[in-house]
Amino acid sequence: MTQMMVFDHIVNNVPTINIPRLILQSQSRAGLKADKIPQRTAVEMMARELGAIAEMQTATTILRSDNVTIGFDATTQEGVHVNSIHFTTQDCSVAAVDQLPGGTAADYAEHIMDTVNRLSEPYSYFTEKDLQETKREIFDKIKNSTTDRCAANHAALRIVCSHWKKNLNELNCHLHPRQFCECKSCSS
Repeated sequence: MTQMMVFDHIVNNVPTINIPRLILQSQSRAGLKADKIPQRTAVEMMARELGAIAEMQTATTILRSDNVTIGFDATTQEGVHVNSIHFTTQDCSVAAVDQLPGGTAADYAEHIMDTVNRLSEPYSYFTEKDLQETKREIFDKIKNSTTDRCAANHAALRIVCSHWKKNLNELNCHLHPRQFCECKSCSS
């Protein structure tokens, strides 16, 4: 029960330093005796465990599919540049939502490649498959890409394809035509 309470707090963005105290207070108010309240370090290990589980599930979904589309898009909100990466099969799995240092093709390509590498690690570990083989299998399953028509995104895909030594069908979002794009790459 305590572990599920920790997961509930993590999923609801409660800072890890506050979780032990909140669990203790919640159990006390419910009239329950608090047996084992995890310390902050244990809570942080549980958060990493959730991340590893999510990465394992995403890698498994990709590897069970024959036609995977990788999608990515970035936005800047309040001065923070964030890129989202997702994989679509019959379902859609968000694999990363991370702050990037900038909005260049190199930044996006590195984020995509790092995300796939990160997905490969828990899958390789838990299935006892070779890490490089797992990466190659994930690369091979990805057949398409979808993003908006921003020139930096197209250039990022060229870098990724070169690194993976393969071509992707490059699909573009029809809701984001180039003439209405406000990113620096398209407007220049």
